[in-house]
Amino acid sequence: MLIDGDSASASEIVAGALQDHGRAVVIGQPSFGKGSVQTIFELPGERALKLTIARYYTPMGRSIQNVGIIPDIWLQPVSKGDSNENLFGPFRYKNERFLRNHLTVEEHPTDKPDSFRQPITKAYYLTENSLDQDSDSKKHDPELDLALKIFEKVRKTYGNQIPDGTGRASHWLGLAGPTIKATADAADRSSIQWLKEKHKIDWQANGASKFDPRLDLTLDESTAQGVESGSDWTFRWKLKNHEDVDLNRISIFVRSESPGFETKEFLVGQVKARGQTQGEIRIPIPSHWEEGPLQLRIGAAIEAWPAPESVADFLLQIRARPVADLTADVQLMDDVAGQISGALECKESGQVKVVVTNKGQVAAKSLRVHLVNLAGSQVLLEEAEAEIESIDPGQSKTFEVKISAGKTVYTSEIGLGLMVESSSLKMPYRHRFAIRSVPNGTLSAKDSPIFSH
Repeated sequence: MLIDGDSASASEIVAGALQDHGRAVVIGQPSFGKGSVQTIFELPGERALKLTIARYYTPMGRSIQNVGIIPDIWLQPVSKGDSNENLFGPFRYKNERFLRNHLTVEEHPTDKPDSFRQPITKAYYLTENSLDQDSDSKKHDPELDLALKIFEKVRKTYGNQIPDGTGRASHWLGLAGPTIKATADAADRSSIQWLKEKHKIDWQANGASKFDPRLDLTLDESTAQGVESGSDWTFRWKLKNHEDVDLNRISIFVRSESPGFETKEFLVGQVKARGQTQGEIRIPIPSHWEEGPLQLRIGAAIEAWPAPESVADFLLQIRARPVADLTADVQLMDDVAGQISGALECKESGQVKVVVTNKGQVAAKSLRVHLVNLAGSQVLLEEAEAEIESIDPGQSKTFEVKISAGKTVYTSEIGLGLMVESSSLKMPYRHRFAIRSVPNGTLSAKDSPIFSH
């Protein structure tokens, strides 16, 4: 069974039951950790109350609340990025324990039959194709690759008929375990070596790792000054280890429940016993964010498990920045005389002249202009994209796109879409235009631009 951080609620009930009874090998990353049950009570006036009414437990009596299902084989993909940001993917902190006012974990007293087993918790870190050097990177799926290796080992041992009593997960892991461990260990060592060489991060699990470590995370005072939208928010941090042992696989996370904010993880590695380390983090703030406070939660974690004393809420003030105000227009130009043309006829070519004007108070920088054909097969656009370095306030820039009509033109207007992207805009500028054309055919449903676009 394959799981990850998006596996929640009902899927966790199934995975936990199969895991506890030894009827499935669970592979992937820890699940979301929703161990509660909600119901909706209807109220007068078309209102309703959604209320948590119960917890649920696995057959072994485990509460997965905030913890999730820990896979038997934990494979953590590593992206080979150039910066120390979300190298383990953006969903590593997608867990209920990071939500505000979440329920805490609670053990349920119950008998635990001997047939139940505790899951293995070692995480294997795998860069692309490190599990199988011969695999196609476009089809790389380490969880599926490893599951297929288990099936292959069982098939080679028993053929197509599995004997009675050998269908338990522990038996399958016993058969394929040595092969899996050797393969995953080698891939894990390769990935950890890459992290050390590329990012100077020691990600070895060669010391004591523990949950709920005593770690203090402090931010410099300048952090509270706020930041302007469209710029980078930079803050310095200091992390102190109050334990008598080295703490390993430490990372710092920055997350928010505000829409559009992607959780950030920055790897630290090892913090020595009673020691401290410090660094700097830079987070780009989108230019379209409105002025006002942004509620953030910042903390340190071991294997994405937060150290409680290090986690704190932080209110970042976003200041609005002046933005460019763009408008645009298009004109059909004669391909020969270079003058404004009345209409485009079948088999005729011309130039679409695009004029982009900045009516704002600040310069528009790093513009990308896209002209899109909305008329289907009636026309063809060539080199319909352009890059403009900047447009000063009150100024305009132009570029031309070659347009050719097909053998048949069905409509009296040719629809064109224009999109301008710029770091100086809150949102991309979009507009729809039409140029006149001379129809010479009858439009059918088969040839409709709606279907062909």
